[in-house]
Amino acid sequence: MLILVTSFSAIALAWLAGQGQITQLFAQLDIWQRNPPMWLEAPIVNQQHYLLLPTIILMVVVLGVTKISPRPRTWSRNLVVGVLLALLARYLLWRIFSTLNLVDPLNAFFSLGLFFLEMLLLTSSIIQLFLMLRVKNRSAQASQLSLDVISGRFNPSVDILIPTYNEPCFILKRTIIGCQGIDY
Repeated sequence: MLILVTSFSAIALAWLAGQGQITQLFAQLDIWQRNPPMWLEAPIVNQQHYLLLPTIILMVVVLGVTKISPRPRTWSRNLVVGVLLALLARYLLWRIFSTLNLVDPLNAFFSLGLFFLEMLLLTSSIIQLFLMLRVKNRSAQASQLSLDVISGRFNPSVDILIPTYNEPCFILKRTIIGCQGIDY
């Protein structure tokens, strides 16, 4: 994280100082943003319902998945995560090529700063999406072990954490006695 902040600051300072290569790089990025590739441009169509079609298609797909598989299964989870990742990729392309203000160093500093903070949040969301792909259904194992717990054949060991900070000894003593009296 420190490396990213240092790199970002060094590039910003070089651009503010008018360093040639950095200035040319940002000028080229500004030109690319003003004239993006055709596949990145927002469609300019006189029909207002043109952009509504992808939304309806994705909504029908999601509703279909929830009707076919009301309980999450591997294939339905993969499909939903795939749709979300595709939408996220399209959003990132739009965000990178259409919304950054790189006209001058001051505007670019704030625009890129906000962009990098947004990327940190999106990275967290992407990690959560990939973790969703690894979910395993352990309900059968939990049901079997719950029967063992109810019958008294299985008593798991439990650790109890007692966080304290500058607590008086008598409060800590009472807490420990209370924890020792817990009957699982």
